[in-house]
Amino acid sequence: QVIQSGYTAGSVLVPDAPYVMGYTFTGWLRDRVPQKFNSGDSIEVTGDVVYEAWYEQKATTYTITVENGTGSGEYKFNDEVTAVANTAPSGQKFSHWTKDGAVVSYDATYTFYASGAATVTAVYVGEGETVNAEPVLVASATPLAEDSRIAFFSERDLPDEWEVIETGLLLSEEADFDLDTAAIKAASTSTEKKGQYTVRKAGVQSGEQWYGRAYVVYRVNGETKVLYSDVVSATL
Repeated sequence: QVIQSGYTAGSVLVPDAPYVMGYTFTGWLRDRVPQKFNSGDSIEVTGDVVYEAWYEQKATTYTITVENGTGSGEYKFNDEVTAVANTAPSGQKFSHWTKDGAVVSYDATYTFYASGAATVTAVYVGEGETVNAEPVLVASATPLAEDSRIAFFSERDLPDEWEVIETGLLLSEEADFDLDTAAIKAASTSTEKKGQYTVRKAGVQSGEQWYGRAYVVYRVNGETKVLYSDVVSATL
């Protein structure tokens, strides 16, 4: 994380390190050299300079279980996971992957980034059945009590013919909401058709419940439409 702001020469206060889920702040770097000051200290600025917050990945691991395929193991947050479906049983063919029960991919090789423990299952159907690949847009939520946050995750796998205009996550304290009524709209900088996105709601009090859902604004055949995921929730 690089902190950039406009300052006049003189004393400035070192800001708090930005929060990064799955990582521990280890200190500030100046021109890639570790500095001895801490957040809240006063430092002298005499010209252009770049200070960078430096992090180490936490040692905590999550168990990813791949059923009917390879890729099971222990993964840290944001580690890349590649699940490869086994050869289909006689008379069957690969259909899709589910993650904790939700359809997440129609590709026999499914790659994603670990964000918690999960069970990924390759699903097969009869050779004569037609597999209709539907647009994938799913959301999940995890309370982070030690950080007074709730993390919301989204995952998408969208048709090639869609022109993705915007995608992201919507948060609300009410269970019924959309782009117009959500309390918080967090748009991703990516418009790729496949991807994951994470938002952390900070300052959540114990017992407080928040709802979230993923959204995609897209254009197809000259018409602009919106796709929403199911609503998920978590309580701190």
